[in-house]
Amino acid sequence: MKTRLLRYPLSYMIYSAAFDNLPEKARDLVYQRLYARLQAGNRADVLEIVRQTKSGLPAFWRDAQAR
Repeated sequence: MKTRLLRYPLSYMIYSAAFDNLPEKARDLVYQRLYARLQAGNRADVLEIVRQTKSGLPAFWRDAQAR
């Protein structure tokens, strides 16, 4: 594959009931890893999308800057 299937490299799995039911510490670790893997070129877009569509985000994700 030479291109992505989805426009932004963020798993749709964070919108699943299984993800929502993970223990809080596990969810926070997943969010930390997702954030760390965001590339500078699309970080601002991904942050905005998730902030508008996902509730219960940890504080570091809500307050993160696009850098």
